[in-house]
Amino acid sequence: MSKSKAVKTIEENKRRTFLATEITKPLNLSTISISKAINPSRNDSYPLTSTTTTRYFLSKNSDFISKEGITLYLNDEFKYIDIYTYKKVTSTNDIAKKLALNGAKHGTIVISEEQTNGKGRLGRSFYSPANTGIYMSIILKLSLTTMDSVLITTSSAVAICDAIEKLTGINCQIKWINDIYLNGKNVTSIRKKVLNKTRNEEFGFVFQQFFMNAKDTVLNNVLLPLKIGGISGSKRKKMALDALKAVGLEDKVQNKANNLSGGQKQRVCIARALVNNPQIIFADEPTGNLDSATGKKIEELLFDLNKNKGITLIIVTHDPDLAARCDRQVHVRDGLIVGGDE
Repeated sequence: MSKSKAVKTIEENKRRTFLATEITKPLNLSTISISKAINPSRNDSYPLTSTTTTRYFLSKNSDFISKEGITLYLNDEFKYIDIYTYKKVTSTNDIAKKLALNGAKHGTIVISEEQTNGKGRLGRSFYSPANTGIYMSIILKLSLTTMDSVLITTSSAVAICDAIEKLTGINCQIKWINDIYLNGKNVTSIRKKVLNKTRNEEFGFVFQQFFMNAKDTVLNNVLLPLKIGGISGSKRKKMALDALKAVGLEDKVQNKANNLSGGQKQRVCIARALVNNPQIIFADEPTGNLDSATGKKIEELLFDLNKNKGITLIIVTHDPDLAARCDRQVHVRDGLIVGGDE
C-alpha cells in the first residue's frame, strides 16, 4: 500500500522536480518505501531522474506503466476498475483467466509491456516484444451468447478504424476477424523494420526545435529520410531539390544549416517532412520559436501543402488563431481531452 501511495504521488508530480520528503511526510511513509519505488536497479521501479540525492524528476513523456498513472486519466465512472500491470508475462490472457476464476470484477484489466507466449485464435501462440506495444486482456462479464461474443472483437476493430479515419482521413480495412489493414499492410503484424519503413514513407514530422545537423548543408539535412529509406543517389537528390523548391529554398541548398534564420530552418524541416510525399505531417508547435511575421509564412506554407498536395496536417499548438484554421480541434489538458469538435 505504501508503494502505491508513493507511485500515485510521483505521477501527480510529473513534469516537476520534487523532494523525496514531499512524498514521505504527507503520506507518513518511510524513505525506504520511497527508495523501493524509485530504485533504478529494480525492474518495477519508476524511471526517475535524480537531480540530487533527494530531488527527483519524472518526465511528462515517461512511458512507465502503472495502475496509479492510468487511473489518474480515467473518467470517474471507470476509476473502480482493477488494473494489473507487468513488465513481462507469459500471457495477459492466462493471468486474466486465473483472476476471472477467482472472482475478479467486470472490467478488470491486465497489462504487460512484453509477452513471451501470447494467446491467439485457434490456440496459436505469439511473442510480443518489449518497447513495441502495450498488450492487455480485459475481463468482461456480459450476458452474451458464445456467437454474439465474437462481435466484441469485431466492434473493437471497427472503433479503431473509425478513430484512424476521423483523425487522419486515411481509409482502413478490416480482415476478419480483427486484422486492421492500412495501405494494404496488416498493422498488427508489421515487423519492426517494415514499421520503421512505413513511418519513414507515410509520415512527416516538423519539430519546434528543428533537430537539424547544424554543421551540414541544407541539402544533406533534407536528404536524410531518403538515405534511411534506401532511395538511390540521383533520385533522392532530385526529390530533395524538389522539396526545397516547394518551400522556396532552392537557393540555399549548399548553405550550412547553422547559418540560416529561424524561419529558414523551419522551412528546411518542412522540406524534410514532405520529401517522401507523406500522407500525414505531424507538426509540433511549428511556429512556436518564430516571430509573428515568420510564423505566419510557415503557417501559410503548411496549409498550402494541405490544400495543394492533399497532405493531412496534425498540429500541436497553443496558438488559438492557428488552431482556428484547422478543420477539427481537440483540446487537451494534462493528457486529457477536455473539449473541441466532435
